[in-house]
Amino acid sequence: MGAATAPLSVNTQVALWGVKGGVGTTTVALLAGMTLARHQPGPVVVADESLYGSLALRAGMVLPAEPVATPGSATAPAIVIGQPAPAVTAATLLDSPPAGTDADGDVAVVSATVDAVLMAAGHGADLVALTHLTPRPAIDLAAARRRLDADVLEIPFDPHLATGGPIAWERLQPATRDAARRLAAALITTLRNATAHADERE
Repeated sequence: MGAATAPLSVNTQVALWGVKGGVGTTTVALLAGMTLARHQPGPVVVADESLYGSLALRAGMVLPAEPVATPGSATAPAIVIGQPAPAVTAATLLDSPPAGTDADGDVAVVSATVDAVLMAAGHGADLVALTHLTPRPAIDLAAARRRLDADVLEIPFDPHLATGGPIAWERLQPATRDAARRLAAALITTLRNATAHADERE
């Protein structure tokens, strides 16, 4: 867990994108945000510029009719919907941002299905979150990892996530919480390495 507690540079932005709908992009963004909020000293934000995504529902909010921002806490990220994220944060996780959005890192969210893996292969994401939408994925997971050719972190099937609706950390299975912590740690390590390489080039 050491990597997850290492402080990020101010205003770090991470784009989370899915190769298609229904792969769990919003769920992964919120899981990562919940984890980082527990371990980062500065404010953590999960943001969706669209009013029509599922972020509000997954965060336990009423669907907004206009842009909204909720404050974060020591155990929960701030949620920003329909407007730009705040200027000063420890980390902002962008849920399915528009193509071409400038970010410090990106996470491809891929379901453990043949079509999603084939669609994601070769995109060059910093990290891949491979989501299990069923208790026993029918694909060869080792072959999928090789095809994706990136750092792959698996998010196991969890009945609480599969039912939809608000995500409650305490209702997640231990394996899901562990996977979220590994994702956060890998994300921080990736971002810190990218920052170090950028500093070396200057």
